[in-house]
This record gives sequence, structure tokens and C-alpha cells, in this order.
Amino acid sequence: MLLPNPSEHTTRDRRSTLLKAALGLLSFLLLDTRLTHSRLKRKERLYKNLFESATEATCLIDYHYKTILDCNPYFERLTGYARNELFNLSVLELVPEGDHPRLSQLCQEVSDKGTIHDVTGIRLKKKNGSIVSVAFSISVINMDEEKMIQVIIKDISAEEQQRRYLNDLETLNRITFEITSQLEIDELMPKLAEHTVDLAGGDGGFVSLVDKDMGEIINKYAYNLLEPVYENCIPLVAEAVRKKHTLVINDYPALPQALKDVVNEGVKTALLVPVLVDNEVRAVISVFGFSYKKKFDDYHKNLLEAVARQTSASIEHAMLHKQLNAALNTSNLLLQAANIIGRSLDINETLRELVNIAVRTTGLDHSNIGLYDAEHDEMVIAVSYENAIPAGLRFKLTDFPEASKIKSGTWFIANIDDPRLSPQFKELMRTTNVKSALYSPLMYARRPIGVMCVGSTGRMIMFEERQIEIARGIASQATIAVQNAILYTQTKTELEKERYIAEELQRSLLPQELPEIPHTDLGAYYASSTEEAQVGGDFYDIIALPGNRYAMVIGDVSGKGIEAAASTAMVKCTIRTFLYQYPSPSFALSQANTSLSRQLEQGIFVTVFCIVYDVDTGLVTYANAGHPHPCYFDKGKGHCVQLASSDPAICLLPNYSYHDHTTTLPPDGFMVTFTDGTIEARKDDEFFGEKRLKRVIDISAGLAAQDIADSIIEECFTFAQGRLDDDIAILVIKRLSR
Repeated sequence: MLLPNPSEHTTRDRRSTLLKAALGLLSFLLLDTRLTHSRLKRKERLYKNLFESATEATCLIDYHYKTILDCNPYFERLTGYARNELFNLSVLELVPEGDHPRLSQLCQEVSDKGTIHDVTGIRLKKKNGSIVSVAFSISVINMDEEKMIQVIIKDISAEEQQRRYLNDLETLNRITFEITSQLEIDELMPKLAEHTVDLAGGDGGFVSLVDKDMGEIINKYAYNLLEPVYENCIPLVAEAVRKKHTLVINDYPALPQALKDVVNEGVKTALLVPVLVDNEVRAVISVFGFSYKKKFDDYHKNLLEAVARQTSASIEHAMLHKQLNAALNTSNLLLQAANIIGRSLDINETLRELVNIAVRTTGLDHSNIGLYDAEHDEMVIAVSYENAIPAGLRFKLTDFPEASKIKSGTWFIANIDDPRLSPQFKELMRTTNVKSALYSPLMYARRPIGVMCVGSTGRMIMFEERQIEIARGIASQATIAVQNAILYTQTKTELEKERYIAEELQRSLLPQELPEIPHTDLGAYYASSTEEAQVGGDFYDIIALPGNRYAMVIGDVSGKGIEAAASTAMVKCTIRTFLYQYPSPSFALSQANTSLSRQLEQGIFVTVFCIVYDVDTGLVTYANAGHPHPCYFDKGKGHCVQLASSDPAICLLPNYSYHDHTTTLPPDGFMVTFTDGTIEARKDDEFFGEKRLKRVIDISAGLAAQDIADSIIEECFTFAQGRLDDDIAILVIKRLSR
């Protein structure tokens, strides 16, 4: 029996093993291929699910031909196209022609970088032709070994609208600043015309002034308009004047009442906004579009109406500016009146100068002052303007029923043909040669000491509020002058005489009583220094302003005695004048600084804290000219803090511009303002100081405003053992809970 060859057997086994291994490898490769294909399919399904469910507009674009291959539902909604309409649509067809160069640039950047994010500057054109602002994120991806471009698009129209709104708001604020800082009409109006055209996006426009009495258009300030255009558009302006409200016209040629001349000038759209002052049209802002692309809507209307409201105030300010020199002249004359009282105690000389000032400041032609002889119940003429009435002429008060008003301290106006006047009083007016007169009793300690008359000799007149205020102010000065003269003979030393006069003058500058302000509690206290010291220049003032607002001023004029008191009168009057002109603390202090730097003697300076308080909102706008920082108490915080600021005193830097700050008084919150005598009250070498002041305020926080002021004064007197080296003025404003 033959045995098998061992080498042949080995060879067959090796071949079998190799064949099995090859079959095994082939099976593994086939299995791996199936697994890889399965994974790719799963990845593709996952990508498509993500693609379909994306919350932003997404599309796939052919890498080479830039046509749309696929998109999700959000992309359909954003473009307005159905999905099948978008297939094979070129991306160029979805972009405005003007943005094509930028799109080509982006495609190159994607090819170089592979991915770019949050690209703006290219807009999307929707199926209906409208244009949408968008942001792109673009990536190159591989799908089944093919390159594609994935684009994610975000609609940023709302963001663009918000950005536009903020830009317009910034422009509006700039316009507001410019027009409110102009006091000359011819400088204000050309700027206004330019800014309103730009703000509304018009092609041109002009601003027209309207005569208050005649209702006629008197001046026109044009921007980017030829004269024939705005001359022919005057009938449109007249329509806005007649209707007193804004006109928005987006197809002027289609109007039945369209004027041929206006249409011929190319006017397609118009926006006309009247500027009202006291419900009368004083100007009209007109903006025009010369193509139908320039459409005006409520947004533009609201913008220009906001400008018109500011313009209204600016026109009023410009008109007031014309009266400012007269007001400053009056201020100087009133300062003279204050100086007269301190300069001489010769009663006749003082009263003669006062009647001269009364005539000059009121613009009338007669004034006289009579002194009351209580023993005989007679009024005796002391002085008259240009000696029109003999001095010493006497009138028995019992002969005139109107004498009861004089004795009670009630001022009144009399016209010689008024049937309500007694025949005796009409005879008195004939004797003193006046047709219309304002009679202001001079009262001291509720007793009559005289009467001042200011009037017209040539004809009967209607007294202006300004004339009444000035005349009564000078009458107050005359009261002090008369009383000073009476008490002069009773004083013992020159120091006592000067101190008394200065103190009385200083007190006359303070409000006789605090006004009643809705939902607000006020408290005030003025304490003069003790007898060894001289009276200073401390003062406070409260002024009612339009719009349910009040200005409150507290200040301290450097120096002592009569001179400081006289300067205080001028400072108070000047600040009042500028607050009436424009109710901004920084404006009033800046203008007063410029004016007073020229008028007060060199070396005099004034610290002032000024606020404008809005009763409705509790908003407090304040400016500080080197004055002690006021204390602000917020009930929610439980303690007071100081409102710090760093502007210098008035008259130190003549051209300095002061700054406004704001805070809000919450219900039961209050502010304490004071002069430096409060914290500088002294005991030996120790000052009362800010810490003690804050402690008193915190302890007194639950009290009424007047009680808070009284508590502070009481603590100062106690600490200083009843001796004050300086005057103290305190003003407290507290907002009440409604």
C-alpha cells in the first residue's frame, strides 16, 4: 500500500487555508462596506432632519453653478417662493442687482476660507419685489463626495429698524439741542429746514414763519429748494396753517385740489407740520419728495411733530430774548433801588430816587409816594415824579371809601372813568393828574405807613403784569426805606443801624410765604447771625413754571452787610429772569454767571444750588454753582446721601457752562438744601459739620418738611450755644404719597 506524499498534503492544506482567508477578508470588506453605507445613510437622514427642522432660513446651493438645490420651510416663508419654484433658481435672482458685486466677493471668500459668519450688507429680494435686510452665515460642506454651499439666513429687518430708530433719535436729540440753544430766529430757521429734510428723508423743504396777528406767511427759510418751488408751495403751507394739524400727502398730483403750479414743480409727496405757540400757528415745517419713492408715514410724522414741539419752545425763547435786554435793564434799576435804601437814610432823597426808578422801569410817566399820618388819619404827599404834585399836599382818608383798601394793604388799579370809583377818589385822581393808576400800600407790621402810586397822565391804559410786578416790588423797597428812616432815630450805634437795614433788606428778598404745591410739602427757615456779626447774603426763592414745574433756588452772596444784601437782590432777579426764559438750571446759572460777572463788583462771588422739580413725575433736575451739597433722603434706603457736583461758584469763571444732573424724589422722599452757615455753626474750635447734619435729617425723616427745617435750626443753635457767626438759610422739599 502506497503512502501519500507528505509534501502534496501540505500544499493542499495551505491552499485551502489561503482560500478561506481570502473568502473571510472578502466577507469582512463587504460587511464593512454595507456598514459604511448604512452609516452614511443615517448621517444623511440625520442631516436632512436637522436641515428640515432648522429654526432659521436655510438652503443648499450648487458649489459650481450657484443654483438652489434644496431649502427648508423657513427659507420658503422668508423669500415668498414655494420650494419647487426655488429649485435651480440662481442666487443672483434673490439679491438686488446693486448687491451682486458684494455677493461675488463673498463667494470667493467662502472658496478661500470654507466658512464665514454673520455677514451683512447684502439684501434679499422677495418674490413680491420687496427688499429685506438679512445676515448670512455660509459654509462649504461635502455631501456624497460632492461640494455644496450651505447658507443660513437671518432676517434682521427689525434690528435695522431699531438701529434706524436709534439713529433718528440721536439726530432728533442733536436737532433739539441746536434749536433750543439758538436765540436768534434768522440763525435757528435755516438749520431747522436742513435737519428736518434729512430726518424725514425728503428731497427738499423749507420752514415758514407766520405773522401772529395777520396770520400771513412772512419769512421762508429753504433747504435744497429753488425759489419758484417753495413760492408755488405756499398754498400748501396756508392749508396747514388753516387746519392747525399735520398734513401727510403721498400722491399730491392725484388730489382733486392739487395745484397745477405745484405739480409742475415735480412735487409728488409732502409732509407739513405746523408749529403752535399758545394754540396759534407761528411756523410751518414743510418737507417734499420729488419721486414716489419718498413716502411719508406716521413714523416721519411723529419725528417732525417732536421737532415742532421743540421749535415752539425755541420761538418763544427767541421772542423772550428780545425782551431780555429790557429785563436786564430793569434788574439793574431794581439793584439801584436796593442800593438806595442802604446808601442814605434821608427819607426824601430815597423816596425821590424810588419814584424816578418806578417811572423808568414801568415805562409810565407818573409816580408819587404819600406817607401816612396816623394821628390825623391823612395821607401826605412826600415826593412825586418831576415834582408834579406839591410836597406836603394832604388827603383825608375818611373822605374816600377806597381808603379801606389802602389801610388793609390791598393793592388796586383805578381808571378815572370807572363807574365803581367814588366821586371823591375821581377828584383825587384829577388833582394828582392821573388817568390810570396802580396804588400799592406800604405796610409794616400790618399797619399802613404810606402808599405808592404809579400811573399814566395822558390816557387810560391796561397795566401789564410786568408793570404791576415791578411797581409792587419798588413799593416793597419804599416800605423798607420808610421804616428804616423811622427806626433810624431809635438806633444807638452805627453798627446797629447798618445791621438792621441789611437784615430788613435781606428778609424782604425772601418769599413772604411758601406756595402750595400739589402732593408736595415745603419747609424753609432763615436765621440771621447774632448781633456781633454782620448780615450775610443768604437767600432762597421758589418760582412757578409752566408744565406743573417749580424752580427752587438757594444761594449765598459773598460779603456782609448792606452791600451783600443789595447784591443779593440783583442775583435773585437775574436768576429768575433766565429761569422764566428757559426752565433749565444749567442754562439759568450759565447765563446768570455771564451777566453777573459783568455787573457785580470784582471779588464778589455767589454760590447757588438750583433745581427744577416736576410735580407729576417727581423728577428733579439740578445744577450746583459751588454751593454746599444738598442732602437727599430716600425712605427706601433709610438714610440721606449728598448730591455731589463740582461746578464753580458764579463770577469765578465768567464764561463757564454749568451742567444739569437729575434724580427722582420717590414718595416720602425729600431734599434738604442749605447755606454754609448751617454746617459751619461753631462751638469753640469745632464745627457742626455734615455728619451732625445728616444725623439730624435721618432722625427727622418722618416729620413734615417745615418740622425738618426747624429741627436742623434748633440743633445748630443748641450746638453753637445760641451764637451764629453766619446767616443760615434752609429749604426743604418733600414729595408726598398720593
